[in-house]
Amino acid sequence: MSIEYLTVSAITEYLRYKLAQDPYLKKVYLEGEITNFRKRKQHQYFTLKDENAAINITMFASRFKEVDFEVENGLKVTISGHIDLYNKNGSYSLVAHSMQLAGEGALNKRFEEIKNKLTKEGLFAKTKRGLPKYPKKIAVITSQTGAVIHDIIRTVNQRFPMTNLVLYPTLVQGPEAAENIANQINKVNENYKDYDLVIVGRGGGSYEDLFCFNEERVVRAAYELNIPLVTSVGHETDYTLIDQVADYSAATPTMAAERTVPDRMEEMEIIKQLEARMNAQVMQLLNNNMQKLVMLENASVLNNPEQIYKYQTLEVKQLSQNLYKYNPEKIIEDKLIEIKQLSKRLNIFNEKIEIYNQKLITEIKRLEALNPEEVLKRGYAYVTLNKKTVESAKKLKIGDKLDLHFVDGNVKVVVEKLEGE
Repeated sequence: MSIEYLTVSAITEYLRYKLAQDPYLKKVYLEGEITNFRKRKQHQYFTLKDENAAINITMFASRFKEVDFEVENGLKVTISGHIDLYNKNGSYSLVAHSMQLAGEGALNKRFEEIKNKLTKEGLFAKTKRGLPKYPKKIAVITSQTGAVIHDIIRTVNQRFPMTNLVLYPTLVQGPEAAENIANQINKVNENYKDYDLVIVGRGGGSYEDLFCFNEERVVRAAYELNIPLVTSVGHETDYTLIDQVADYSAATPTMAAERTVPDRMEEMEIIKQLEARMNAQVMQLLNNNMQKLVMLENASVLNNPEQIYKYQTLEVKQLSQNLYKYNPEKIIEDKLIEIKQLSKRLNIFNEKIEIYNQKLITEIKRLEALNPEEVLKRGYAYVTLNKKTVESAKKLKIGDKLDLHFVDGNVKVVVEKLEGE
């Protein structure tokens, strides 16, 4: 009996085929500790281990860039991916699709890292937008099988059934949830002109279940929305980062729906009140006009038409008087009279000025006659001693030095002899 030997390539390819066909190995979720990690420029290769076993992990660059924490040896993580076999060395490994920190303590650390990073970038400082009062179309991002969508549909139909709801189904927990939620938010944003606002929500759950709403890609997608965002994640006490960038965060899906659409019964009541006010104002206007009509019917002018002509006659008379008053010929005539009067007053004023001029000339001549210089011109001089005028010879003594002041100069003299009475 002859034995048929297989090549190494053949058996390896067969094993690879079997692994690929196994439905339990197409999507695998593992938890363990990272070892043998050394960061490379492109694809990453490391080991995931627990107390009793280890498995090789391959994570391609396109997937690894989505990891939003620092990977290092000793970290406990959860990884999702599929099993594959590498032909060249015959070893199998888990090809990782996503990786998150495991355990609530690790999640808290990651939460703070994401929060601090996005806070520094200013994502949480964005101004909150107001919600439209009468939205025509709302996009809802949540699980299609959970209670959230049913609560929202029921509440909107009860309050304002004119609003259309469009469901964007998504996973709301698990390793793939964050990517799924972010993708759906981006899809809505691509068609944001079709919607008035977005609701993102899920029911209650553990801290780990809700953590997908803290993931960086989800928060960034929510931040980029061009229309208002309303969130309802978990219970009232739960806190997620997507709530921080939302324009409004509701404690429950029902409250989210109540906040986004008005109550039609309340709106109908408002319409009734406005209608009543409008009717009252119309009736008041009609009553006022009826009163005016009655007053006009009883007006004496209408009952006695002659009064109209009398009034018109008086008005024409008043206009005639005004016309005469403002007649250009009358105005010119009045102005000519006023000019004549002013001319007379001007002549009188000129005569007075002439008299005043004659008086002024006489006074000037008198002043000139009294001018000391005129006296000096006639041959006289005046005497000063030490720059003081000497009025009497009795004030002088022999030897005084005097100044004689003539019209054309001064002469200095000395007293040699005094004569007098």
